[in-house]
Amino acid sequence: MNALCHRQYERYNLTIGIALYDDRIEMEMENPGILPPQITPENIREPHISYPYNPLIANVLYSTTYIENWGSGVKRIIEACQKRGVAAPTWSINGGFVVVTFVRPTKGDTQGDTQDDTQGDTQGVNLDGKIENAIKDNPNVTTEDLAKQFGVSAITIKRHIAKMPHIRYVGSGYSGHWEVDVP
Repeated sequence: MNALCHRQYERYNLTIGIALYDDRIEMEMENPGILPPQITPENIREPHISYPYNPLIANVLYSTTYIENWGSGVKRIIEACQKRGVAAPTWSINGGFVVVTFVRPTKGDTQGDTQDDTQGDTQGVNLDGKIENAIKDNPNVTTEDLAKQFGVSAITIKRHIAKMPHIRYVGSGYSGHWEVDVP
């Protein structure tokens, strides 16, 4: 949504891009390299008001609740990273584009991941069976709910599910559900 508010639409040949690398994820807002004059990559983390390049679009997104509050995007991104126990992203200007870079965490970088790895290794197939039974009982259960139920992180749950090809998520986002094929 932030990119919609700040994109320069007169530059019709530019698009919003996301680049995935082994060690990072970059989201390029392919605007011709402008941040508002009051905001720099060095001070963007500090509290600031919003300076949307497209105030009419920003107002529509705010009115329809697609954005919560003007000027809160950077703060909410940083808080979401903190909640997940990963480093906050960095902002930079590169080749005339604003680039937001998220460093991909390595194993053990997220909060609770090291502890969960040990628990997951000792629980092994037992945790797999518990996950499968919980999904059979409630196909709408979330990985976060499963993590709370079994005392591990959502990352551990996702890692175990990834090793069970007979379990798959059908649909998208919150409207989807789990399906379990009989092995």
